[in-house]
Amino acid sequence: PKINEDLRLLDGMLVWMKRKAIASYVDQFRAALAEVQKNGGRIYLAASGSSYHAALTAAYFFNSLAHIPVYSCNPGIFRSMYLSSLEDADMLIGISQSGETKDLVDVFLEVKEKRPGVKRASLVNNESARLPKHLSDFYLPMLCGPEIAVVATKSFISQLGLLYILAAGQVSPEREVAAALRAARDMMVEGFAISAKDVEDAATKLFAKSSIHVLGTNLLGLAKEGALKIREVALNHTEGGEAAEFKHGSNTILGRNSILSLADLESFLDSYRDLAAARPPEEKSKAREILRANPSLIEGLPCGYPLIFLCAPDERDARVTISQIHTHKIRGADILLFAERRQDLALAVAGQPAGYKEYWSRYIEIPRSGNPCLFVFCAAMLLQYLAYKMSVLKMEWLDALGVQGHGVHPDVPKNVSKSIAIE
Repeated sequence: PKINEDLRLLDGMLVWMKRKAIASYVDQFRAALAEVQKNGGRIYLAASGSSYHAALTAAYFFNSLAHIPVYSCNPGIFRSMYLSSLEDADMLIGISQSGETKDLVDVFLEVKEKRPGVKRASLVNNESARLPKHLSDFYLPMLCGPEIAVVATKSFISQLGLLYILAAGQVSPEREVAAALRAARDMMVEGFAISAKDVEDAATKLFAKSSIHVLGTNLLGLAKEGALKIREVALNHTEGGEAAEFKHGSNTILGRNSILSLADLESFLDSYRDLAAARPPEEKSKAREILRANPSLIEGLPCGYPLIFLCAPDERDARVTISQIHTHKIRGADILLFAERRQDLALAVAGQPAGYKEYWSRYIEIPRSGNPCLFVFCAAMLLQYLAYKMSVLKMEWLDALGVQGHGVHPDVPKNVSKSIAIE
C-alpha cells in the first residue's frame, strides 16, 4: 500500500509538472504570434498530408476568431512560393505527428541556414523527434498518444484542438477557450449518437463507388482531409475542394457514367452475359465491336455521382451550399450533406430532380452550436467514421470475391506509412 501511495504521488507530480510545462509552451506560442503581428511579420504553417489539412483549417480558425492571416502550405508550396521572400519578422510553424517528416525537416534546415532570424516552432506528437528537439526554437506537444491505425485520425483532431487554442487564445481568455473545446468534445459525442446510423447507411451506398468529391463551403482543409481518409482506407478515388469551385470544370464528371467501379463492372458483366446468351454460339466479335453495336451496355450503367457537402452554420455558407446542391443534382449528382439541421438545406437535399428517378441523398446532422469553428470538430470525426465504415465494407466485399492483395484495410492500408523519412 505504501508503494502504491508513493507511485500515485509521483504520478501526480509528473502530471502537474507536464501541465505547467505545457502552459509555458502555450504562453511562448501566444507571445511569439503577438510579436510577429506587432512587427508586421507573416505566419507560415507548413505541414504534409493530414497535418497540412489541419494547417488549412487553422487558417480558417485564425481568420474567423483572431482576424489574423496565416499562410498554410505544404513543404513544396512553401519552398516554391515563400522561402526566398522570408523576412526576419516572420514565423514558421511546422505541424507533424512524427516530427520526422523528411520534406518538412528539409524546409526547417533551409530556413535555419538562410534566414536564422525567422522564429521556428512546431506542433508534434513525438517530442523526441528532430523537428522539436533540434530545429525549433520551441514546440507544443499534442499528447494524444500513439496512433493505433497508420492513417492519422486522433492526431488530426488533436492538431485541430491545439490550433484552435492558439487562434482563439489571441482574443479570448483561457477559460472561454477551454469551455469551447469542452463544447466541441460534447458535440462529437452527441453527433455520433444521433448520426452514426445515417453515416453507416451512407457508407453502404458509397463504398463501391469509383470516384467521389468532398466539397466544403469555406472549409477547404476539412474537405481535403475527408477525401484523404476515404482515399487512404477505402481506396476509392476521392477529391476534396471548395464547393463553389466544383462548377469550374470538375462538374464534367456528372451525368453519363464513363468511369467504372467494381460494382458497375458486376452490372456490366450481367448485361453482357445476357447479350452473349442471345447471340449465335459460333459468332465471335471483339469487345469494341460489341460495345459499338450495343451502346445500351454503357448507357445502362448507374450515373449518380456522389458529392459530399460540408456546410458550417453560417448564413452565406448555407446559401452557397443550397445553390451548389441544386446546380449539380439536376446534372446527375447524388448528395450527402454534413450540416446542422436547417429546413432550407433539408429541402435542397431531399428534393428529387426531374428525370432522375434513382436520385439518392442523405443529411448527416451535426449537433446545433451556431459556431462554424466548433462544427469542424464533429464533422471531422463523422467523416473519419464514414471512411472507416466504407473501408470495412469494401474489404469484406473484396475478401468475399477472393481478390488477393487488394490493400483495403481501415488500419493498415497499402502504401501508407507512419513517417515519411525519404525524399
